[in-house]
Amino acid sequence: STTVVGPFWHRSWGDETTTALFPLFYFRSGARPGGTDETTRAVFPLFYFHRDAYVSILVTPIGFSARGPRRSGGFLGPYFWFKNDDIDAKGVPFLYADVSRRSTGERTRQFGPFFALDGPGHKARVLVPLFGSYEDASEKDTYVFPSFFRQRRADGSKVDALLPLYWHSSGAGRS
Repeated sequence: STTVVGPFWHRSWGDETTTALFPLFYFRSGARPGGTDETTRAVFPLFYFHRDAYVSILVTPIGFSARGPRRSGGFLGPYFWFKNDDIDAKGVPFLYADVSRRSTGERTRQFGPFFALDGPGHKARVLVPLFGSYEDASEKDTYVFPSFFRQRRADGSKVDALLPLYWHSSGAGRS
């Protein structure tokens, strides 16, 4: 059955019920004949919500969230997040970030000008623009702004530099 009085609308169809007062609100829930259970709620301009067997969505003036069987993501103000089978990311642009990648085991984090990158067998740290370091099984490097650089390799080679005043390299049969 359907009832319409001016901007008011109410309908029942199968297990589905819809009530609306256009353009202010819209509420729908239940399953249409032969369909699946769904829910939709909207109060304009405050929020919109939808849920069915596959997805859930919420939209507001300050945020958005969506969740499905293989991924989810959204934002609230400047904070954002995303997650799927391989990537898990969250952060506030330019202030904070945390990104993990399951397939490679790598993780990157940011706190303001500081960055940390970690993975199986290697790591790096950077304080932009002042300092940087890198380390893995075959190499270890350090950089200090504006001109100091130090490198040590597993084969015995070494580099020390304080540019433009000093440079020294040795190893692998040279000095």
